[in-house]
Amino acid sequence: METASSVSRDERPEGGTHQSKRRRIHTACKACQDRKTKCDGGRPACSTCTRRGLAAECHYDVAAIPPPQGAPSSIAALEERLGRLEQTRTSLGATTDIIAQPLQQSPAYGHVSDGSSSYSHGLAEPHRPSIGFPTPRGPGQAEVDGLATVSSVDDSDCLYGASSTIALARFCQVKATGDDSPEATSTGPQRPTEGPLPEAVRDRDESVALYPPRQRADDYVRCFTNFVHPLFPVLHEPVFMRQYERLWSGHSGDDGRHDPADQLQEAIFSSTLNIIFALGCQFSPLVPAQNRTSMAHDFYQRSRRIYNYEVLDSMSLPLVQMLLLTGVYLQSAQNANRCWNVVGLAIRVAQGLGLHVETARSRVLCQVDREMRRRIWHCCLVLDRLLSMTFGRPVMISTKWAVPLPSLIDDEYLQTQGEGVQPQDVPSRLGLLAYSSKLFLVLEDILSTFYSSHPDFNVTEVAEDEVNADKILSDVIALNRRLDNFLAEMPSYLRYVGPPMQETSPNRSVEIQRQVLHCRFLYTRVLLLRPVVHLATKYPSRFLSQAAAQGNDTTDDHLVKLFCNLCFHTATDLVRSIHQNLAYTYRSSAWHSIYFTFGAAVVLLCAQICPAISSDVIEASFEHSWAESLAILEHYRVQLPVARQSIQTLKALKGK
Repeated sequence: METASSVSRDERPEGGTHQSKRRRIHTACKACQDRKTKCDGGRPACSTCTRRGLAAECHYDVAAIPPPQGAPSSIAALEERLGRLEQTRTSLGATTDIIAQPLQQSPAYGHVSDGSSSYSHGLAEPHRPSIGFPTPRGPGQAEVDGLATVSSVDDSDCLYGASSTIALARFCQVKATGDDSPEATSTGPQRPTEGPLPEAVRDRDESVALYPPRQRADDYVRCFTNFVHPLFPVLHEPVFMRQYERLWSGHSGDDGRHDPADQLQEAIFSSTLNIIFALGCQFSPLVPAQNRTSMAHDFYQRSRRIYNYEVLDSMSLPLVQMLLLTGVYLQSAQNANRCWNVVGLAIRVAQGLGLHVETARSRVLCQVDREMRRRIWHCCLVLDRLLSMTFGRPVMISTKWAVPLPSLIDDEYLQTQGEGVQPQDVPSRLGLLAYSSKLFLVLEDILSTFYSSHPDFNVTEVAEDEVNADKILSDVIALNRRLDNFLAEMPSYLRYVGPPMQETSPNRSVEIQRQVLHCRFLYTRVLLLRPVVHLATKYPSRFLSQAAAQGNDTTDDHLVKLFCNLCFHTATDLVRSIHQNLAYTYRSSAWHSIYFTFGAAVVLLCAQICPAISSDVIEASFEHSWAESLAILEHYRVQLPVARQSIQTLKALKGK
């Protein structure tokens, strides 16, 4: 229905009673002709198109319109049309192949796009732009609404599942063309089309465009590569390093330096680099221990200010990388909620990109693309389990999304053409990620079996008359068997055999991998056995028979005592392992060492009051392990405030 606002002022009746006829126009716009709707011939866009939000698509067949008296010429009309299209192009973001452009120096951030690489800091190929970067939409394509009702069926960089109407629309398109092969539906060699970029929520802050001196920056990146990258290999290291080197080369160019898409990628790279500095400086010998936390916080805040786009609008692998590394950093900071939320957002973006499934399209990618997608997804999985364990909250990632483990092939051996292989005599730096993913599948079952966030399914919260000791022992046996099998299947180079014989180990990445994996394994076993200690202490009559008091243990009594003693010894082993490696550079990070130590020390305290653990066992090991626990926390007291808080809490608990 046509409203009064859609009628021009000179068409309205002067006397209020006489209705003049609709003004005759020479021709309707093309959009109204196609829709067969009324058109008032308004310029530059008719009221109908304006009302529908389609002003950019409203145009006229200029040749068919005889210019009226005093009207501009057809050439002038064309110039008007071109000017309007230029404005539309500017508002949507100019076409660019973000990676394949010539090398450019960022005016704000100093980031240089690496035209020689297939990835932006390890991710997006120029011939597959949809894999690593947001593929913008053309002027005639709609954004996806909040209910995923409609989108361009060619929007293949985001995943829409079978229940979405978008998936059905794509099916109809495939059936219409008669070609549903992965090659036909993949993006193939192409450049991104014009379209909207994430909204810039604030102006760029030029004051954060400063990097530390080259020597220090190199050291922070080196420390990140040596101490963090083996734990969470979310970047493709060789390409990242090439881009990092070009950052200091002074190479600059003017072409496209103000392009919105280039500015977005500059912001992502620079933000990621500052998070790398925040992580690396915490291991740097150039930074005094008492200054590491504050310096890392400064880099983190700089990273936040650099990325001036609406993060909720973005959907790209570089964004997932940045969010994951931010989550890794926030584990060491006193920002628990930020850590939980940023990793959750990273997982959501990864799922939006389809990293949680292996589709026909993803299986035909080159080796680098395929392996990087798997790596990033399994980094999401590992962080999801770690944070679920830490916070006692549900995991986000379901185990039914069985994405294959990343191949044990290091960055430098991955190929864009063909399939690279890892040399047999070179232990892979991917071992920790791959086997942590396997271990944390067991961890997830432990958490869901014994530590459910629902009070009805949390065995440590149930009432005494509801405790099912038989089932608990049966579950512990089954899960402990899985841990034993995991240990038996672990490759020899990842098996922990004690601290390194010398500080200058020939393969430093192996040392840190085996030490971190050993700590993760021991703490997972502590979590498995801890409910037995807890319940045997809380409800001894439900777990120990009356005969046990006279030394006549039943089979179940033997099992309960075995599990409780094993929990105590596993906790002491964990503390010993962390303490032995304090003198070595390549060890678990400070924040994980503190977390594992605090958790193990609380188990030691609980063991003192557990009737299933003999006093002889306690007397033989407790004091030594307790002293080692406090020594570990004292070691990190200067660097991390949480260490001091942990010492105070443990001493208060022991005093009670």
